[in-house]
Amino acid sequence: MSSSATASPGLEDYKRQALKTLSGNVDALQSQRKEMRETYVDPAISFVTSKAQSQPISTAFLGVFFACTFFPVLSFTLFSIGTIITLVGGALAVSLFVSACAIGGAGLLLLGTLFAAACFTIFVVSWAILAAAAFRLVVIVLRAPNLPQGLKTFEAEARHVLGLRSNTPTYNNSQPKSEQNGYEAA
Repeated sequence: MSSSATASPGLEDYKRQALKTLSGNVDALQSQRKEMRETYVDPAISFVTSKAQSQPISTAFLGVFFACTFFPVLSFTLFSIGTIITLVGGALAVSLFVSACAIGGAGLLLLGTLFAAACFTIFVVSWAILAAAAFRLVVIVLRAPNLPQGLKTFEAEARHVLGLRSNTPTYNNSQPKSEQNGYEAA
């Protein structure tokens, strides 16, 4: 018992020193974490949110595209790395040839997957845009005093959203309005 009593104070000093070192390392990591967040993460988040607010259609397209392609790209990357690590252990000339064939084949599969994801993304984003436009058209037409006025209002709003100049038709003021629209006065 006397030997354990003499070893215990040394062990306690060692534990205190280890905990003190660990505490210092944790504080250093937390300060680096805060610095990294302020330097890299916060500016990146503000940049992405400002782009998302200024270009919502492009952001929707990219969001759907990246959501659809994340796992295929990750699988392709991991497969490529695994193939290189596994096959480079063998004969160098043979393994490079087999790696090129395997990665080329996987690249063709990835290309098809990316094409399918791009088509799906275009479909989803186009559908969403057309649904919103159709909804907006219905709302504008229902609130307009008449159908031609509602269509003109919708056209002006659509041109504004798309950033096009307004091509307002000019009417000949000498003709009655009913003849300008293609109808003859009764």
